[in-house]
Amino acid sequence: MLDVAVFWIIAVIVMVIVMISASFSDWKKREVSDIHWLILGITGIIIFTVFAVKDSGFKWQYLCLAAGSVLILVDILWEREGHVLSFYLLMAILFAVAIFYDINDPIIVAWASVPACYIIFMGMYIFGIVRGGADAKCLITLSMLFPMYPAFSSFPLISVPSGQISQIFVFSISVLFFAAMLTGLTCIYFVLVNVKNGDKCRRMLLGYKMDLEKAKVSHVWPIEDFVEGKLVPCGIPENEQEVFVRLTESGCKRVWITPMIPFIIPMTISAIFIAFIGNPLFLIG
Repeated sequence: MLDVAVFWIIAVIVMVIVMISASFSDWKKREVSDIHWLILGITGIIIFTVFAVKDSGFKWQYLCLAAGSVLILVDILWEREGHVLSFYLLMAILFAVAIFYDINDPIIVAWASVPACYIIFMGMYIFGIVRGGADAKCLITLSMLFPMYPAFSSFPLISVPSGQISQIFVFSISVLFFAAMLTGLTCIYFVLVNVKNGDKCRRMLLGYKMDLEKAKVSHVWPIEDFVEGKLVPCGIPENEQEVFVRLTESGCKRVWITPMIPFIIPMTISAIFIAFIGNPLFLIG
């Protein structure tokens, strides 16, 4: 009989390979094929279903949760036409029946994080907190791959505590949290560049100045616009090319920009760190 740790080892290996591949794609093209998230999702559903049965025995609830997870995967990877309400109703029923029938089962409690993360990350994408569709899909499929923190050999080095903190900061939520912190370190780089160039203003934490012609062909967003005859600060635009056109027509030569940071890369670093080292938040208290 296989030890349950083998399942986590397989899951971590798959995660590392897929995430590194996605990072290269995001760096080169600023887009990532959905095949990456399909692999993570299917691997996660299969491995965790087998893990659950091996750990606690066969339960029909596990099949409902696996089926609900498949529907989530279908929802994020394929466009559908018609019967949308029925689709989401079936998804909700599969999760609700399984979860509330046996809410005391720790496997089911862990699996409940999948629909919860699906709602959270889709909401963050809809409201622009997570900007890239690939970023949201990555986080959702990571929640399928690791509804529970992986545990194999002596990893992670930081043990996972019981209680609410590990239920709140599930694997995928922790990946997003620490990836955001890593991305925030770019502010230090922005400040250094702006101090060197003598560009000191409130925007120095958000980006730096670049020649407009270079900005047009670079992976950057303008963070200023030409409105009503003057240059004004702006947030990240929905259509940066329209902003570049207005800036060009205004005669602007240099523009404040912020780089399109390929967020899959800090998420990959964060996911590998958490899988092997653990969640540093668990050291608090």
